[in-house]
Amino acid sequence: MSTSPAKFIATERAGETLIAYLCDGGGSLVGPEFAVDRNALIDKIRDPDVRAVVFDFANAEYFGSLLLDTLCMAWKRARECGAGMALCNVSPFGQEILRKAKLNMLWPVFPSRSQAIEALRAAGATSTGILRRETKTAPPMTELASRLQVLQTEPVLVIGFGGQDLPPEHALGRYLGEIGTLLDRTGCREMAFEMEGVVMVPSGFLGVLASIVKRGVVVSVRHPSADVRDVLELTHFDQIVKLDPPSPSPPE
Repeated sequence: MSTSPAKFIATERAGETLIAYLCDGGGSLVGPEFAVDRNALIDKIRDPDVRAVVFDFANAEYFGSLLLDTLCMAWKRARECGAGMALCNVSPFGQEILRKAKLNMLWPVFPSRSQAIEALRAAGATSTGILRRETKTAPPMTELASRLQVLQTEPVLVIGFGGQDLPPEHALGRYLGEIGTLLDRTGCREMAFEMEGVVMVPSGFLGVLASIVKRGVVVSVRHPSADVRDVLELTHFDQIVKLDPPSPSPPE
């Protein structure tokens, strides 16, 4: 491994995995040096040899909004580059912060660095890297699992999930290819995801959204729950996809 000196966020490389961690005493993230470290981290994620990003929180008992924002920025860059991302060594207090920020649904958390690296390596060998490659030969739409339903094909392609939470990461990679095939077949330039009844979304779903938008398709999310809406807003996906307005509060 090679180590880059830094004041707040240091990095190491373990093969194709970029590991980021807070320096000792870096719990108070203030000063212009932090912005320098953060920008350096984002630049390193752009390296085409980086296939995974692991944030190690061993030196961070607690953290605030600045680091949460850094995680979102790093994750967005990683997704654009087709890299997976995971966290490790997060304290119970840190996990509670992630939960309250609705970010615990975005990234898997592992007890150790080695477990996080191995999990991302295994995922990269299958289909988690949604943005890195789209399915070349998609199975027929009739083979879609029951949770992914084609509700409408024109003038807007509407996909639903049967009122259940979304399929796991490996299935989402296959569905992306199938959705792409259906978009090509129908010629639709607009599609919507019906999210009625969906409470949690895996991070891979945001990769699916990004991939479809890159095709020049207008994407909307219908009836998102409060949790789903929070995830899309925290990751700024509400700026690239359309969201139904929140339901009005019932009269008192």
